[in-house]
Amino acid sequence: MVLNMMKLREANGLYIGFLWAPVELETVIKSELSAFSTTEFQSWRSSTDYDKPHEIQPPTYFKTNDVTAVPQLITNTYGVPSYQEANPSVFSVVTFPFLFAVMFGDYGHGSLILFIGTCMVVFHDYLKNTAMRDVQVFRYLALMSGFFSCYNGLLYNEWFAIPYDWFNSCYVYNPLPPASTGYTFPYIDFVNSPEAPFTP
Repeated sequence: MVLNMMKLREANGLYIGFLWAPVELETVIKSELSAFSTTEFQSWRSSTDYDKPHEIQPPTYFKTNDVTAVPQLITNTYGVPSYQEANPSVFSVVTFPFLFAVMFGDYGHGSLILFIGTCMVVFHDYLKNTAMRDVQVFRYLALMSGFFSCYNGLLYNEWFAIPYDWFNSCYVYNPLPPASTGYTFPYIDFVNSPEAPFTP
């Protein structure tokens, strides 16, 4: 695919191609390509065409680490930000686990996720050499999701889907009386009654 994107100069088998690379990787790229005698990478930097103005849109390059790799992957799934555009994955490092916890706010279930995430972070050096190596990339996401789930679970007073009254709840739970008590709901004519809050 890359060779098809290159231009063939005349018919002598000389291909000309342009590429983008991070400046800090220039030394590494030169050393890797120096083993190929047919590649003239050394002359690209000194070429007079390098600094000429052009209308080619540079590609996007984001440095990632163990914390930002998964949010960046999620962001790239929906669309890669343009060159010099704000990277939303930086904000989603915190907002994604928190919004997950808004949906999954449970102190009991959240503590299980927090425990698993903590074990994955603490024992990373051991687990990366086992069958858990493929899921180790999600360890910080699991840790933060579990933390925020516990936090929102305390706010919701939810413990394993049970309304556990850690604090006084802002919700008022008044179940309806059973039908056997003969309780009837009061009827108020909101149009003709003097207790009506509105008058026609």
